[in-house]
Amino acid sequence: MNIPTSRDLLHPMLQVAREHPRVSEGELHHFLAFQFGLYEGGPAVGGPGDLRRFACRVRVARRALLRHGLLVCGGGDALILTPQGEAYLTTGWLLAGGSALSEAATGSGVSVPVSGGSGAGSAEADGSAEADEPAVDLKALLDAAEFDSVELGSGWYSIPFEADKRAWCVRARASKGWLVLGTHVMRLPKNAVSRAVVLDSIARLNFRVPLAKFSLVKRDQVLLELEYRLEHVDAEVLGNLIRMIVQIGETEYPGLVQVFATDPKLQSLDDAFRRSA
Repeated sequence: MNIPTSRDLLHPMLQVAREHPRVSEGELHHFLAFQFGLYEGGPAVGGPGDLRRFACRVRVARRALLRHGLLVCGGGDALILTPQGEAYLTTGWLLAGGSALSEAATGSGVSVPVSGGSGAGSAEADGSAEADEPAVDLKALLDAAEFDSVELGSGWYSIPFEADKRAWCVRARASKGWLVLGTHVMRLPKNAVSRAVVLDSIARLNFRVPLAKFSLVKRDQVLLELEYRLEHVDAEVLGNLIRMIVQIGETEYPGLVQVFATDPKLQSLDDAFRRSA
């Protein structure tokens, strides 16, 4: 038996969270291990490295579900199924494809499915839902909200924003009924100790900060991302959301880069980014 991929684990992981409210990370791994026969002496274990590879894929899948908001941390290491996670289990629907969040998931090795089914019915349902989606003129909304914006292609717009601590460049896109906002925060330091401190800080922030989430994408970029239902977005709401993601960045950025203060080389890298932002 092959070890399930991280994608294969997404749906079973949500089912476990539904059946066992406030399941801990250790319990989640335990339930999945017995479900797939991947435990010490289990029938699916074919070699000494199988358990280690399975544990790694469980971690990757769990992080993807937390990042997409299908699971949340309920204090300690308890995991709770969110309404979005419940909706995916019930309907097979999951926000993905073309968004900054799905790009982050792909970068981490998880290809998040848009639908739980693989038959023609699911494809037709997705096509019908997209056809029924009202067209949204994001450029018009940005103009009405009095933001300067530059079209980047593929539906993305760049909105420069000069704040107190630094300049921010917010990217915006309307995709499949969702407004997607994202902005570059920093690059991870190459120093192993500093890198670990920043990653730990990001993990803690994602448990504390509502709505927007920090994520790591290719080339060690740390992004701050936010998604909001388009049906609730007008020019005023769009402006508030852009200002909110910038405010979160302004509030949390100093804490993430404080590690640079003790290393002159890391400080010069951060200064260079500020000048180029």
